[in-house]
Amino acid sequence: MCNDGKGYAGDDEKGIIHLGFADAREYVYGKLSEYIDRHPSEFETKMIIIGHSRGAATANLLAAKLIKNGGFSNLPLKNENIFTYCYATPNGVAMDKVEILDEYKRIFNLVSPEDFVTVCLPEASGFGKFGTVLKILGDDNKSPRNYSEEKEFMQPYFLEAFGMNSYHPFRRGNRAVRKVIDALAKELKTPEDFYEKQLRECFKTVTPYEYFRDTLCAYVAGGETEEEKAAVDRAMKLLIESSVDYVGTSPCYRITSAFFVFKEGIGSVTGNRLLKTNFSESHRPHTYAAYLLSMSEEQLMANTYAGTEDEED
Repeated sequence: MCNDGKGYAGDDEKGIIHLGFADAREYVYGKLSEYIDRHPSEFETKMIIIGHSRGAATANLLAAKLIKNGGFSNLPLKNENIFTYCYATPNGVAMDKVEILDEYKRIFNLVSPEDFVTVCLPEASGFGKFGTVLKILGDDNKSPRNYSEEKEFMQPYFLEAFGMNSYHPFRRGNRAVRKVIDALAKELKTPEDFYEKQLRECFKTVTPYEYFRDTLCAYVAGGETEEEKAAVDRAMKLLIESSVDYVGTSPCYRITSAFFVFKEGIGSVTGNRLLKTNFSESHRPHTYAAYLLSMSEEQLMANTYAGTEDEED
């Protein structure tokens, strides 16, 4: 949390927008407003907003705010001049608590069926993302033959264009991801539960918001200061302990922790054998780019829906 721990968004959107994403949105909005003040222009302005992962959530929320408000207070923008592309966008919006404008369809979210980030928080708990969702190829429990052909076709782009090793997906496609999301959805019945429901973690009770903040968020944030390194050490310890704790840890936390410990190899529990596979590769920008380069426009548009899953074509 920035701004001396106060954040930028406040708590007025608690239970409506994921507060961490809202905080990032307001930070970027403020910085852009300052830039516009320093560089005024009389010409018509077009804005391209792009982000990946947390940046995708930030771009998604920022675009929705600009579309709804008609741009910035110091720079009006036409909706048709706001172009938004979000890669690996998490679910951070309580969809039944926000106004869904038809213009939000201009916000494009590209997601992979194998990517944990794009389905967390669970849609079954009422979460989603603004705009149009485009599913890139990847195993969403279609036939193994189709999946094999998709992987074979994208591998040259993954290898040659980006100088990466071969793509290593989950052995059973997105089933490991679905297991985690289904476990979370059993406990998170509403968006409020994410911030308020008390569940066990190593014989303590913490909310899902606190669990993710203290484990995955700390781990992903990393950092070089002693305080940041200490937070990573605490996160690693919590993930490892809760991943095998069948008594003092609620199933949704245990299953989530086990996913990252044994699939991602956090804490070298797996002897680093899995560190180059699974979660990190399914989520990285290179994979998204390789799949997109290997797909036709028809393939991409065939996996399109606007709004929530209930509205899927």
